[in-house]
Amino acid sequence: MATFPHVYRIKNVGSGHYLALTTATPKDPIACLPTQPDDKKGLWRIVSLPNGAYRIKNEENGLEVDRPTNSLRISSNSDGSGYAFYLSGPDTARKIRATATGGTVLQHEKANTQVVSARDNASEKQQQWIFETAKWNVKTGSVIDLEKCIPGDNVKIFGYGANGGENQKWDIQPSGTSPHMTLRCLATNKYATFSDFNAGTSLRSSGQPQECLIIPANRGFYISPVPGPGYVYDLTNGNAADETLITPVINHGLDHQKWHFIAV
Repeated sequence: MATFPHVYRIKNVGSGHYLALTTATPKDPIACLPTQPDDKKGLWRIVSLPNGAYRIKNEENGLEVDRPTNSLRISSNSDGSGYAFYLSGPDTARKIRATATGGTVLQHEKANTQVVSARDNASEKQQQWIFETAKWNVKTGSVIDLEKCIPGDNVKIFGYGANGGENQKWDIQPSGTSPHMTLRCLATNKYATFSDFNAGTSLRSSGQPQECLIIPANRGFYISPVPGPGYVYDLTNGNAADETLITPVINHGLDHQKWHFIAV
């Protein structure tokens, strides 16, 4: 059984649009829309069940993807009462298959934004989905950015609006000591590190990796450096301004201490 430990954007292969809530009201339709990466209506957790199926739960308000018995249209339902689905196929073309209803699959209708339950067609790209892992600050939508792609050590790493630059892309890999991870900037091959955990310290680049733990939160994840137990990456004061410093602060469960991940 596959595991899905992160928060995801679920992209339709045929349209390139994303599975999203249309409202926060249970039983309202779920649609396929061109959502932005920081739009929480399009962020989902994949919750595993004992029978090998999954529930698909919205990150913002806990509503779940539901397949009503009296309609082909896919809608939302309140926490714990949504439909269960099997997930099958390769990462680039997953099928979201109902556990009942004869094994029908989720399909984005070509002519509109509707998501419906349809008979499986192996060649139909409107029935194929990609699960993109999300990565940015939960409160502001800021991403972790290495200043101007500057090479070398001790370069500032701060919060910045997403622009798709290589200095905003990070290779997150196991360090060799499970479950520790490292964050390496694709632009410079330098790692995100704190030199210490004193007041005034901010995230900087280094040629030496620093291990961290990726810890699930109620929304997103905490990034906790292993040398500083109890500390997490904190976007200072939850400020959405570009070049807001990321500092090591004791975990208080605040949204600006939580981060989403997205595969690029």
